[in-house]
Amino acid sequence: MSTIKNTIGAAALSLGLAGSVFALAGWTGNETQTASVMTAENTAGTRAYEVDNTHSSVNFMIVHAQVANFYGRFNDFKGSINLDEDDFANSTIEFEVSIKSIDTNSRTRDGHLRDVDFFNSRQFRNATFASSSIAEKSDGVYEVTGELDLRGVTKTITATMTDLRMGSFNGEDKLGAEVRFSIKRGDFEINKYLAAGGGEDGPLSNTVELVISIEAIGQ
Repeated sequence: MSTIKNTIGAAALSLGLAGSVFALAGWTGNETQTASVMTAENTAGTRAYEVDNTHSSVNFMIVHAQVANFYGRFNDFKGSINLDEDDFANSTIEFEVSIKSIDTNSRTRDGHLRDVDFFNSRQFRNATFASSSIAEKSDGVYEVTGELDLRGVTKTITATMTDLRMGSFNGEDKLGAEVRFSIKRGDFEINKYLAAGGGEDGPLSNTVELVISIEAIGQ
């Protein structure tokens, strides 16, 4: 397990900035300013980071009609990262998503997804993830294992985290990364338009890809 100093020097980790581009719309102040990479001497110890909703996103992809990848997002979420900068394996990640905030660019479809056929958001308002372990799979690529609670079902899953970056911008310490999950919706009792036997050849695939792109602010 390499230290956070080595991973920053390699610029190889990512938990939520899609490419960690520091010119995203919505930033205030000097948009041309770039992030300065912090050394381990500046960031020794454990520190809490809170997710910045304005510059983060929660996206999903599912296959429709066996031919097309369909994308949507959730607009309301919160999260935190407790970062051990000496040994990243000791860090923890927690995330919570409001199911009612689902957005697929169709009010009719969004209403159906919130209903009992899919997420049943009246009874199960939030989906949550809390990590239990983080392990380096290869240089700059981490496996994040934890408990995902969705639609009242809790499963242990492992996500892949890459491109973790740290820097400072407009007087604030920043952390960015991307976490990718691949889940079977049938495991969480979301069975509408699911193929018999839980395969991928139904009107909607069983596999759903989730991408959580995070920018977090040091507290």
